[in-house]
Amino acid sequence: MDLPAQTLCTGNLGDNIFTDGDFGSGTDKILQKDPKIAPGYTYTTFVPPPDGSYTIASTSDWITAYPTWIRIKDHSSDPNGYMMIINASLSPGLFYEQTVNDLCDNTLYEFSADIINMVSIPTLNHILPNVSFLLDDKVVFNTGGIPQSEHWNNVGFTFVTQPGQTSVKLSLRNNAPGGNGNDLAIDNISFRACGPKALILPNTVANICEDGNALDLHATIDGKQFPNPALQWQMSKTGTGDWVDLGKDTIQKHTILKSGIYYYRYLLAVSETNLKNAKCRLVSNIKIIHVQAKFYTIEDTICQGVEYTFGKRKFTQTGTYVDSLHSRFGCDSIVTLKLVVQPDLKITSQNTVVHPTCVGYHDASIFVKSITQGYAPYTVTLNSKITNNNSFTQLTRGSYSLKIVDHYGCTSSQTILINDPPLYKVKIDSLPTIKLGEQITLHSSSSQAINSSQYYFENNTICNQQCEGKSYLPFHTGRLTVLAKNDQGCSARDSILLTVNDEIAIYIPNIFTPNGDGKNDLFRPFTTDLVVREIASFRVFNRYGGVVYEALHISPQDATSGWDGTVDAKQANSGVYVYQVELVLINDRVVKKKGDIVLIR
Repeated sequence: MDLPAQTLCTGNLGDNIFTDGDFGSGTDKILQKDPKIAPGYTYTTFVPPPDGSYTIASTSDWITAYPTWIRIKDHSSDPNGYMMIINASLSPGLFYEQTVNDLCDNTLYEFSADIINMVSIPTLNHILPNVSFLLDDKVVFNTGGIPQSEHWNNVGFTFVTQPGQTSVKLSLRNNAPGGNGNDLAIDNISFRACGPKALILPNTVANICEDGNALDLHATIDGKQFPNPALQWQMSKTGTGDWVDLGKDTIQKHTILKSGIYYYRYLLAVSETNLKNAKCRLVSNIKIIHVQAKFYTIEDTICQGVEYTFGKRKFTQTGTYVDSLHSRFGCDSIVTLKLVVQPDLKITSQNTVVHPTCVGYHDASIFVKSITQGYAPYTVTLNSKITNNNSFTQLTRGSYSLKIVDHYGCTSSQTILINDPPLYKVKIDSLPTIKLGEQITLHSSSSQAINSSQYYFENNTICNQQCEGKSYLPFHTGRLTVLAKNDQGCSARDSILLTVNDEIAIYIPNIFTPNGDGKNDLFRPFTTDLVVREIASFRVFNRYGGVVYEALHISPQDATSGWDGTVDAKQANSGVYVYQVELVLINDRVVKKKGDIVLIR
C-alpha cells in the first residue's frame, strides 16, 4: 500500500526547531523517566508496551516482544539513539504535542516525522497505523495506512503561517483502532523553515594551493519563493558551532591562502527581519575549502618495528629526510620529515569485564582500568571501535578483540570473552484443564526469584502487580500468559492453553405422576451445578405441538417451579409429551435439551 501524496519541502530547510524531536540517546535500553510527551497515552518501562501505552527505547529487540513485531533500532546512526514505540489504544489519542512560539508570519514550514509499522510483513489481518498531523488542534494531513513494509517512512506536509501568526501548536494523533495491530514507532520529528534550494556549487571539497589564487563562492538560489532574499555568509574553522558572519552579497571571496581547512555556508530568508530569527531562515549546504601547504615539516615518532611511509619510501630508523611531493590537486610541496624511533616497551593493561544482566541484553561492558609500559596517550579499540574514555558499553555476549596502540604506534592485542548469565525461565503452574466455575491460582515456577509479574488471558490483562497467589475465574478456553521479571530486571515468558470444560450435570425425568401425593408431582429439569445461571426457557408440548406449559427465566435452585400436569387448570390426559429446555451458563453459553416425558395418573 502506497502512502498518500504529501507536500514535503523540495528546497533547503532551516535548523530543526524541535531539538528533542529525535528523542535523544542514552545508555539505558529503555528511558526510565516518563517524558510526558503523549497526552493520550500511558508511559511504561515494561516491554512490550500494552494497549494504550508507549515507551522510549533504543531497540525493540526484547525477549518479551510480541512475535508479530519486527526487531529494529532507532532511525539514526547513533547506536544509543532513542525512538518512540507505541501500542495504540482502542480509541484515537495524541502521540505527541508541542507548541512553538516566536515564528515568522507568511513563512513556509515543514512538519514531518519518520514512522514505521511495527508489524512484520508475513503477519495477516492486522490493523494498519494511521496518523494525523494537526495544526492548532485541526487535522491538516493524514498518512493513511502505514504499510507493513519493515521500512521507515518519512511523512509530513508544508504549510504557510498566516499574517500575524507567530505561534502554532503541532500534534500527532492516532486514528486507527487498537487491539489487533496498529503498532508503530516514531522518530526524528521535525519542524523547520522551508524555502528555495540554497546551494554553494559544486557541492565538493575545493582544493587550492597555498601560492594559488583567491576563490569565488557563489550563492545559488534555485526557486522563486523569495522575491528579494536576504542572505548572510558565514565561515567556520571547524564546520560545527564556531560560525562567524561575513558579507551579504551573493558572491563571497575566499582570500585566505594560508594552509588549512575552511568551511563556508550562508543563511537565507525572505527578508532581513526573518534572517535574524533562527526559526525563520534556511541553511545552505556547507562548502569546504582545503588550502594545500607549500612548505611544511613533519615531526613524528614511531615505535620500533613500525614502518613510516614517506612519499614512495619507507623508513624504520631515526633520521631527517627531505622530499618534494606533488599532490593530486596539482600543488608542489617541499616536505621535511624528522623521524624518531622509540623502543617497544610491551604495553600491558588491567581490564574489568561486566557480563550481560540478562540473556541477549546489550548491557555488558569492558573497562580498561589502567595501561602501563607504553607511551601515552593511548588509542583503545574494541573490534575496531574506538573509545575516548577506555570503556565500552552496550555490549552483548561474544568474543571481542581489544587493541591498545600508544602514541608512537606500539601495539598490544588480546581477546576478551563476554558470556550470558543463565537463562531466566518461568513456567506457569496452573492445571491445563479445569471445570467451568473453578478458579485457578496465578502462580509460576522460575529458575530465579520472581520480582514482579503480569498475567494475561487471551491478550487481556488480568493482573499487573503482586500477582503470585491471586485467583482468577476463566469462563472459556484460552491462552494464559505470564511475563515475569527477576531482581536484575530480566524478563521471561510462558504461555499455556487453559481448557475450560463447561459440560454440566442435568437430570430430566422421563415419567412423572401428578397425583398430589407429594412425590414426583412436578415435572422440571434438576441441576445442582452452580455454573448454571438460569433456566432461560422450559416448555412442554402435546403430541399435536401445542404448548401445554411454559416458564421463562427460572432459577436453577427454585424447587417450586415446574409443570403440575394441568392445562388451563384442568388435569392433562395421561400420555407422552415433548419438552424443550434452554439453560444459560455463567459463561453465557446456552445449553439446549429436549426429549419425551410420560404423564401417568
